[in-house]
Amino acid sequence: MRTATSWLRKTKLPRAIFSIIWITGLTLFLAFYSLESLDQGRSLCLIKNISGYNCPGCGTTRAISAVLKGKFATAFSYNRFIIITFPLLAWLVFKELANSVYTVWSWVLGKRKADRPDMNKPCHEK
Repeated sequence: MRTATSWLRKTKLPRAIFSIIWITGLTLFLAFYSLESLDQGRSLCLIKNISGYNCPGCGTTRAISAVLKGKFATAFSYNRFIIITFPLLAWLVFKELANSVYTVWSWVLGKRKADRPDMNKPCHEK
């Protein structure tokens, strides 16, 4: 017997919904959070905290936030690898988001199709 929860576990739907929510939330957060707030505070980078030197990844979060705000020169000053990192990251995020939307959309259309009566079946079978 198939239950709704067993079917849900076997599909990609929960992951797709989670991906859509996570990507949208993170993008909105980075786009609207102030750069000054990201500049203040202690760095989370282990290499910088131990050695005092920036690693190649230091400043990436601030740089992505700056790019989402349209401040490309500021983003480049935070991390020069943003020229390579942002297009690759944007492509991966777009690919995941497109796949997730497709999965949800396919599920919605499949549910609609399953809810519709089959017009080719006779109404009264004798």
